[in-house]
Amino acid sequence: VPRILGQNYRYLQLQLQRFKWQERFDPSGTMNDIASRLEDGDIIELSRYFSSPTVILEPQITINIERPQQDKIALEILKENESALFERGRIIAERNCTSCHRNSNSGYRPSSNLLPVLTGQTKAYLRSQLLDFRSNSSRSPLMHDFSKNLSNQEIEALATYFNKVR
Repeated sequence: VPRILGQNYRYLQLQLQRFKWQERFDPSGTMNDIASRLEDGDIIELSRYFSSPTVILEPQITINIERPQQDKIALEILKENESALFERGRIIAERNCTSCHRNSNSGYRPSSNLLPVLTGQTKAYLRSQLLDFRSNSSRSPLMHDFSKNLSNQEIEALATYFNKVR
């Protein structure tokens, strides 16, 4: 299950519309069932609410790569394996992901409001989405092309990086 609080308004609106019109499928069917009953105004209001930056998420260890000293302290707190995964994920993300999903010119938000915010997302959800893109069960030619050659370890590294970085 993804974290949708703080997600981009237009991205949320588009995804709810895709669920409603059966252009995106939830394996459990829950989102499709719920969205099929939403009116356009409901979709707008839900998107507005969940995109609100004032919603508070549960606390967790986070890493802010814009402040190296804080980054260093946070990395020391993390388990050694997770630190290595984070660093590997950072390298992969900087080469392939951040220009769209964590663009410095957009305040480290996605470069388009139609793209999802990945930072702070759960590792399980990020892993699941990357596996779906890799197998092409989530139809996105760009994301399939990127992920088709990712190893399971690289997927875990990316999930760790985006889960921890802010």
